[in-house]
Parts: sequence; C-alpha cells; structure tokens
Amino acid sequence: MVALDGLPMRAEAVNTAKQVYRLREQEKVRVLYKGEGQPVMSGKKPLPGDWLRVMTNDGTQGWCFSYN
Repeated sequence: MVALDGLPMRAEAVNTAKQVYRLREQEKVRVLYKGEGQPVMSGKKPLPGDWLRVMTNDGTQGWCFSYN
C-alpha cells in the first residue's frame, strides 16, 4: 500500500527516470520483484530502501522506491 500521495512510478529504477504513473495514498499495488537500481539520495546520504517493480490494478507497471 502506498504511504505517500503522488508517489511516482518510474520507467527505470533511477530517481530521474521518466515518470509513467503517479500513485495515490493508500492505493494498492502488486510488488512483482525487487531490483537493482541507483540509490536515492537525501543530501549526501542514500535513503534506506529498495527499488521495487510494481503493478497497479489497471496493469500499469513501473519502478517505485520503497522508502515511501
């Protein structure tokens, strides 16, 4: 379940990749698998979390960072 309203789903497991969808708070997604990706940074420190390949109820797929 999504914790942050407006969480972007990205085309690749990189925080600057093209956004393919914007998730709503409490929206349910299916986690397909955990993947390797570029760390998401907060200042000079990487945020804790993993890149997850997810799918929405309508079949849209993309990458989300698990911190949110």
